[in-house]
Amino acid sequence: MDTNNDKKIQKIQAAAEGIIVVAVVLAVLTIVGELWAPLKNTLKSIFTHHWLGKSALSIIFFAVIFLIRSNMHADMTKLPRKIYAAVWISALSAFAMTAFFIAHTLHLF
Repeated sequence: MDTNNDKKIQKIQAAAEGIIVVAVVLAVLTIVGELWAPLKNTLKSIFTHHWLGKSALSIIFFAVIFLIRSNMHADMTKLPRKIYAAVWISALSAFAMTAFFIAHTLHLF
């Protein structure tokens, strides 16, 4: 495989790994922030609004993971698995947040 393709694969894998981390962090921040007011208040005080805080942290987490992982060895055989993992973990994150807010709205906890 030529160097140009290797670089592309490295960047795609790094992006997939960044997406996985952001999906998990975003779900955790969202759910924990709703259950534990100090987290939500900290995000508000630092970023003026908790949504802005979660967005800024998501960008930071993605950028850090991408920058670290984009220069590391990439294995073409792992590329499809990492892309599928990014898609499925993102979907699970969205499902977890949706289920949480439905349960929260229905006062199930």
